[in-house]
Amino acid sequence: MPTKNKEYLASGADVFDLDISKSQKQQLKIVEAAIASFAKNGIEKTTYTSLAKQCRISRPLIHHYFPTLDSLFLLAARFARETLLKCALEKVAVDSGRPEKFLESYIDGCFNWVERFPDQAKFWMLYFYQASLNKLAHDKNSELVGRGQARLEQLLKSGQANGVFKFEDAAATAKTIQILITGGIVGVCTETGYLTLKKAKNLVKAAAFSLVGRAA
Repeated sequence: MPTKNKEYLASGADVFDLDISKSQKQQLKIVEAAIASFAKNGIEKTTYTSLAKQCRISRPLIHHYFPTLDSLFLLAARFARETLLKCALEKVAVDSGRPEKFLESYIDGCFNWVERFPDQAKFWMLYFYQASLNKLAHDKNSELVGRGQARLEQLLKSGQANGVFKFEDAAATAKTIQILITGGIVGVCTETGYLTLKKAKNLVKAAAFSLVGRAA
């Protein structure tokens, strides 16, 4: 794969740039198709041939962009994670003047991701499983989670500086809220009955605001 395209897709935020080349659009189309296939069929039943048929892109070209399915799987995980972060942050920008609304919007955005991109959420369950078995996936997941934690920590510190939030350890508080969000999303994706998306969202918000000394 050309270095330029590797760097483009690996850059995270740039995957949402609308002014992209034909080659980059093809790669995004492949990644999105792979996510849908991984979510529906698992890793074993996702093949270059099936992706070529789904994308209407030649098998050799897909192989050129992604020499192994493992490389495609890991990039799909990065893409899904960046989409999650984009959903979490897109409304936050509007509410940045009020730290408590900032945090609420961040949590809402994470759960909105599940509703807006169900295939990505299902794929993410598979990725968690792979990260528990595969060192490379484990390391990549740790990197992505660390970036999300850093952004959340920055959000909390801004609220603390304004006297709105009260907590002792920003990193520990951010990690705890991140765990709450992850657990809520896993519950929504894997359970039926009591834990609806709305209820999970509200439970996470109540627990998160309790951690920072505020009422949800």
